[in-house]
Amino acid sequence: KKACSSLSVKKPADAEICWFFLFWVLDISFFRAHICNGGTAGINAPKNAKVSVSNDGTNFTDIGELPISTDPGAIYWSHLETENVTARYVKFTFTPNGLFVFLNEVEVYEAQ
Repeated sequence: KKACSSLSVKKPADAEICWFFLFWVLDISFFRAHICNGGTAGINAPKNAKVSVSNDGTNFTDIGELPISTDPGAIYWSHLETENVTARYVKFTFTPNGLFVFLNEVEVYEAQ
């Protein structure tokens, strides 16, 4: 089941960050992002897409990276499966490879 929450987006100089506050601590089994590579006007596949988690919103632990397609114009879901991850905060960090990173959705799934 999807874990929905509030979302904030920040843009530091070198990354696009989507940050989730989950309403309670969850056992998480799956992360995914819907990415559009574009291929024109500075919209390229991101250099990388990292996932990290926290229970306090301050100290984050890296969980892994979402696989990135380098196919220009690709529109796709990128997945990261995990085991034994418990968190209240989730951070997706996308490092641009151009001017923009285009995302349709990011999702966090609670373990069953």
